[in-house]
Amino acid sequence: MESVDKTKVSNKREVILIIFCFLAYTISYISRYSYNANVNQIIEYYSITRAEFGLVGTLFFAGYGAGQFINAFLCRKYNKRLIIPIALIISSILNLVLFFRPPFFIYKYLWLINGLTLSTLWPTLLQILSEHISRKNTKISVIIMSTTTAVGTFVAYGISAIFNNFQVYYYIFLTALIFGLLMSIFWFVFYPILAVKSLDSNIKRDVKVNDNAVSNVSSKSVFIAILVAMGILMLVCNLVKDGTTTWVPNILKESFGLGDSFSLVLTLVLPVCGVFGTLVAVFINNKLKNYMSSSFLLMSISTLAVGIVLLGLNYNIFALALIMFGLISLMMHGINNLLTSQAPLELKGKFSGGLMGGILNGCGYIGSTISSFGLGAIADSFGWNSVFVVLIITSGVCSLIALVFIFVIRKTKK
Repeated sequence: MESVDKTKVSNKREVILIIFCFLAYTISYISRYSYNANVNQIIEYYSITRAEFGLVGTLFFAGYGAGQFINAFLCRKYNKRLIIPIALIISSILNLVLFFRPPFFIYKYLWLINGLTLSTLWPTLLQILSEHISRKNTKISVIIMSTTTAVGTFVAYGISAIFNNFQVYYYIFLTALIFGLLMSIFWFVFYPILAVKSLDSNIKRDVKVNDNAVSNVSSKSVFIAILVAMGILMLVCNLVKDGTTTWVPNILKESFGLGDSFSLVLTLVLPVCGVFGTLVAVFINNKLKNYMSSSFLLMSISTLAVGIVLLGLNYNIFALALIMFGLISLMMHGINNLLTSQAPLELKGKFSGGLMGGILNGCGYIGSTISSFGLGAIADSFGWNSVFVVLIITSGVCSLIALVFIFVIRKTKK
């Protein structure tokens, strides 16, 4: 009886810890997308070009991506009780500065610091989960953590749409401050209670968390090559995902003549689809039991959808373009879930969860870095059609890379 009670208490504690990790990372999205979600308002207020606007996001993603690689190796040594609140508090203060609408040249420096600061979160949170969550709750932690991107984006864009409607877009920065500070306090107070080793804490020997084909590759060099391929997939995934998320409000306004607030409301379709993308990815991978096969399927569908968006823009078919944007978001959030949440947590016996998650997330943010400034600059010079041609080519090539590695995995399984 005592053993049963202990198991129930441990299970409850683990679920609460998962929720805390979910909240911490979701709230960080308000602090990072407080800028991107207000693309039209900021461009209009400061009278800047899309490339100038995109440069700020590019520096954020550059700092975030570089920080991911660094924190992937350091996350196991951090004081987990302190590092999460410190990151959220610094990001909150940076958002407070933007609330007062300083000169625009300051934005890029502040957002570079913001990227470096928030980069500590993902690998650290994955490391926490890999150390303190039992095998029984691994699946639920994968599903819940994989929704953070979609939910955080939805919240950031949703709140921004409300403020845009009242012409006070800058209040999103104040909102980020409040949420960030509250989460910092809760984390600092409750983390010591929640961070207890799971009952099956000997996870380094537990290499049978799942039977995914990638985990059955016998050659170490091939396994590393597969991780490189996953990194390329993540790069292109975030190039497409963050490129569309950042620029869709501007595309809807310029291509279809929609207002700022309405454009943001419609953009909320993307993170909603992203939540379903997470569930779709889990379902597909449970059937295929191969991260590479699942990623190939999702990337190929996205490539087709990007091409259809191009048709929608050229023939002024608003509904078609919006549906395809939603489908792209669904597919890309699915790949993001597979490679930065599901793979690191399910392969934690073969590879450090925080290390793998940080490296793959860092690769993804190389794509995010390109998407913000690069796609904005292409749009300024050649128009949105050229942007989508670039996305079709890059995602198509990436699908071919995934296809090649499907056969590599089949030939090198144990």
